[in-house]
Amino acid sequence: MLWSILFLQLGSSCVASLTHRTLGLPGVSTVRQNSLVTPLIVSVGTPTKAQIQRNIRLAFENADVTGSYGYVLMIDEIAIEQRSRWDPTNNSILGICREHSTHINLDFCTINDVKILFQEILEGKSHYAKEVRELISMDSDH
Repeated sequence: MLWSILFLQLGSSCVASLTHRTLGLPGVSTVRQNSLVTPLIVSVGTPTKAQIQRNIRLAFENADVTGSYGYVLMIDEIAIEQRSRWDPTNNSILGICREHSTHINLDFCTINDVKILFQEILEGKSHYAKEVRELISMDSDH
């Protein structure tokens, strides 16, 4: 199970499916249903301080805090896969550049919204996101 979680989290669902079929590891749906790892919540726009804090709480909710431990969180230009995808948790389309998509509806309401989005990409008016470069500073007491 831990190997499957590793392949799913560091690779993708495609990598986890491949290891399921070739190595006999648990499948993606089994890992997602039985995983101790809580998935982080994606922000469609620039993440707010509250969203970042919520994800930090989610990341450490199963941590053993009985002892005295220190944690260091270091982030530097996170590269992301250049593709769009639907996020069922907030019914939105992810993977589009934030700077050039403010005029586009990224909520998945109708198939027409998706057609407009891809037309914008084909015309070069918008494009896929390449990396995460911007973080919001947080108070040290949170």
